[in-house]
Amino acid sequence: MTTTPVTLRFDHKVTPLKPDHVLYPYWGENGYFRPTVKVLLRGPAGVIEQIALIDTGSPYILFDDKIASRLGLQGPFRRQTTGQGVGGQEVRVSFPDDGVVPLLLSDFDTGYFAWTPLVGFLQQPSKPTAILGVTGFYQLFDVRLLKGDPPQIEITPKSVYTGLQGTGSPPPDIWDRLPLS
Repeated sequence: MTTTPVTLRFDHKVTPLKPDHVLYPYWGENGYFRPTVKVLLRGPAGVIEQIALIDTGSPYILFDDKIASRLGLQGPFRRQTTGQGVGGQEVRVSFPDDGVVPLLLSDFDTGYFAWTPLVGFLQQPSKPTAILGVTGFYQLFDVRLLKGDPPQIEITPKSVYTGLQGTGSPPPDIWDRLPLS
């Protein structure tokens, strides 16, 4: 593990458009780019991979409750809140204890970040959800959207980041190095 800040870069995910889509005249058939990254989550039942949207509009790191079940967790959890989803729809979110769901972000070449943020699970979402929001993500990382072909997402830890980081691929025992509640 390194003490020099690691910077990771990921390509944006392309969202293709059909000719009848309202955005088609603005972006064309190649579509537009969404800032998404692959993140690994660990729970009692093992590790799963999710493609998560990096979203400044969400106050939380959120996944749908089906992910909690796949991780071996049974919600709803004791900490709960309501919020507003897309279009103002009320949503219910519950949070397991801190440290129960550690996350790993890595390109498995340049470097990695592993940390134990506040992770919420959306109860009965209308669609699959995987979001890296303000608390636990933007709070800990600087994110830059870079022009290019393809455009990229650059992620660097802020000085307040206290999780694990390193260069190269994460060590096989990375999950064991993180405290679990």
